[in-house]
Order: sequence, then structure tokens, then C-alpha cells
Amino acid sequence: MKNKQYYAQLKRFKKLSADLQFLMQNKIFNQKRFRLITEIKALFQSLRFYFAPRRLKRILGLCGLLFVLETGTVNAQNFKFEGSGEINPYNMDLSPIIPDSAGLVVPITSFADMDDDGDVDMISIAFTYDYGEEPEMSFFFHENIGTTLPDFSAEPVALKFNEDYPDLLAFYFVPCDIDGDGDLDLLSLGLESLDSGKMSLVFVENTGTKDNPILEEISFDSFERPEGILYHAYMDLKDIDDDGDLDIVSIFSEEGTYDDMIGVLENTGTATEPAFANAPIQLTIPTGNYMDGIVQALDIDDDGDLDLVYHDAGILEVAYNNGDMTFGALTDVTADLGLPEGFNTNYSGEMSFYAIFTTFTDLDLDGDLDVLAPGVISEGEESIPGILFHENLSFAVGQEEAIFHSKAITLFPNPCVNQLQITLDQTLLEDLSTKAGIYDVQGRLIQEICIDQNHQSVDVSDLSAGWYQIRLSNTNRQITQSFIKK
Repeated sequence: MKNKQYYAQLKRFKKLSADLQFLMQNKIFNQKRFRLITEIKALFQSLRFYFAPRRLKRILGLCGLLFVLETGTVNAQNFKFEGSGEINPYNMDLSPIIPDSAGLVVPITSFADMDDDGDVDMISIAFTYDYGEEPEMSFFFHENIGTTLPDFSAEPVALKFNEDYPDLLAFYFVPCDIDGDGDLDLLSLGLESLDSGKMSLVFVENTGTKDNPILEEISFDSFERPEGILYHAYMDLKDIDDDGDLDIVSIFSEEGTYDDMIGVLENTGTATEPAFANAPIQLTIPTGNYMDGIVQALDIDDDGDLDLVYHDAGILEVAYNNGDMTFGALTDVTADLGLPEGFNTNYSGEMSFYAIFTTFTDLDLDGDLDVLAPGVISEGEESIPGILFHENLSFAVGQEEAIFHSKAITLFPNPCVNQLQITLDQTLLEDLSTKAGIYDVQGRLIQEICIDQNHQSVDVSDLSAGWYQIRLSNTNRQITQSFIKK
């Protein structure tokens, strides 16, 4: 069973969609319709990572036509990137994860809101090796303590299960609610030790709560699965067949050949007691080559279904979903996504960066997918781990995000208690609707405000303590800025 919070959001999404369809059918054009569109968009962005987007599009029904008419098509995930990216933005300093032992340290990271506070946290793995020596792995949780922007300056916390299993080799943890208890656990495929020689599903159960995770308990092969089928270190868990439970998407060997394919190991159990099929279902044609990258199931073209994204150091390919659980061949889409040439590298003077792989996540919570590339920074003879970040400057669900400097919209003080001061650049005031709203972490409209001057004060004393967003929008653009209410 998925998190009750998201089922509550889904219920509201259905109600608002029905209300909006009623207004459309009766040709009612009023302020309520504007509010409904704004909140539905926010809910769509929140829910699309927990429920199959095609399910949400079916709920939208006639509302989908409204989005096409008033905000541009919803069937186009837009990407726009500039420059060569930033190395270690938002205080993403990975040097504390470097162990005392010598050797090259490669960071392997995954991203999710582990503590349910509305922002994206990071799980990192420091993979250290010396030629002729056994590899070592260390595991860390990096909390995002940011408010208006991500901030990873907090000291990373070593995950305690590593003390009990110092020889564990688990290359990539997937944050997921695999046991359906409402909080995020970690799942990987790895070896208890090199001596064990057996690949196991490594399950780290969250024994805390969704907002206070405790990742200490570890078990091996907790869920029923066929022997010898899973062998690739990287996998994704998504409800790819839209039946309410999480399936395993990974790279498999095609039976009887040496070719690799992307496939899904269907969850034949339930959302709370997973069990997996005896053989994978092929999702893309075999490549004929050994695949060593990461596969993610994402709605990359925003057409309501999950596509397959394959990313390795210098490769970024997508197999698009035809809408019926069949997929096309992998296609190089680097240029289509607007990524600059050599997006996985960065050179500055004597310093160079080389990515190990790339991954997608909405790091800055602006509604679109950014690209992050964990890798290695080399300066002279020294090599340290780092992350290359490419911000997506386009806005998802058919909206064009306004590109603005940090001083163009300012909220002060932040965190605030009673009064929030809003300062806008004059061009924003002229270009955007003066209608705005305050939204909570679930995307619900909490308070409407009218901004008719460059600087004004908003009373937020009635708001409960927590994380909120100010949103200004018209039918073509939307600007958001976050704040904390004490």
C-alpha cells in the first residue's frame, strides 16, 4: 500500500479534476477555474512520481484539453540546459566520505526525500579500491537542510549497518517503500562479502518513521525471488505495470545468448509482501553489447507513461514507451534534451571532472527533471569524489519556467514568524499576473495573496509551522520561491 499521504492527495486530485470539468462543460470562466488549474498542476507534479502518470491523465479527462488550450501541451517534457554544469552545487562536498585508506574513491549516489520534509536528500556510497586490494564500501545519508534552495552542508551520517557488515558490497541503493509501510527503505543487489560469492537482494529497512528514518537493520533475500536471474548491480523499482506494487527494472541477459536487454522482473506478490517472477519480461531489444550503466523508469517525454532511461559515463539513451508496455529501441537523446556536448565532463584550469554515470531527479523542486552526474574530480595527482549538476531551465507540464536571477524575487526573513516581506523585480511584476498564492508541501493552496507592488508584506501568522511556497503565475509561466514558517 502506498503512503496514505499520497492517496489523500490523489483523492483531492480526482475531486478538483471533476470540479474543473464541470466548469468547462458549463462554460464557466471565473477565478475559481484559475485556482483549480493552479492546484491541479501542483498535485500532478507531486503525484507523478508515486502513481503512473497515465493514471493521472485518465483522471484529468477533459481537463487535459484545457491544459493544451491555456498552457500548452502537457505531452511534452521540456529540457533546457546551459553551460558545462556546476561541480558540487548546494554545498555537495563529498570529501567527508573519503575513508582513511588510500586509493581512488568513486561516489555512487541516489536521491529521494528520505525524511519526508519536502526536499531531496542523498544516499552516497564511497567505493574505494587499490590495485591488488579488496574493494571497500562506506554508506552515508546526506540530509538536505535547505529552505529556499537545497543545502547539503550538514555532516553526512554514516549508515550504521556498515558496522555489522564491513565487507558488504552494495553498489547502488534504491530508495523505495518496498514493504508498503509508508516510509522509504533502501534496496540493493550486492554481496554480503567477496567470500560469499552470492548476489543477494540487500534490504535496509527503515525502522523509524517517514520523517525520522532509522536505517540500521539489514537483511539478505528478504523477498521471494528466483535464483540467478538478477545479476546487474544497478536497478530501479517502479510500478511499471500499474498494478499497485513495485517491480524491478534492470539489465538482464537474454536467455540463450550473450546479449543484454533491459527488462522488468514483475512483482507477483503484493505491495506489502513482494515476490518476483521466475523470469524477466523483455522491455527493449537486446543491444548485443555488455551494458554497464544505470536504468531508470521515468516519464521522460511527459506523455503519461514510464519510459526507460539508460545512462552510463558518456551515454544517455531513452527507450520510449508506446503506451501499451512495449518500448522502442534505445536512442541517443543527448541533443534532444538540450544537454551541451560533453555534458558529463567539466574542465577548469588544471582541474577536470569525469562522470561515472548520470541520473535524473528534481533536485531544486521546480517541477522538472535535472541531471546529476556523480564522478571524480582530478587536480594534479589528487582525485576526490564530486557531483556535476546540470539544472533543467524548462518547466514541466507544458509551462515555461521564468529564468531569473536570485535577486529578482526575495523573501525575507526566511524562516519567518508573522510577516513575510516579498520583493519583486519590476520586470516580473509587469510580466506576471498579480495573483499569487501560498502552497503547502503537498501542493495545496493555503492562502491567496495579491501582489501589486514591488515590495510588500504578507501576514503569515495564521500558518502552521512548516515548509511553504509562494507561487506567482499566469497562463504561460510560473515562478516559485520557498520559505519556512516557524
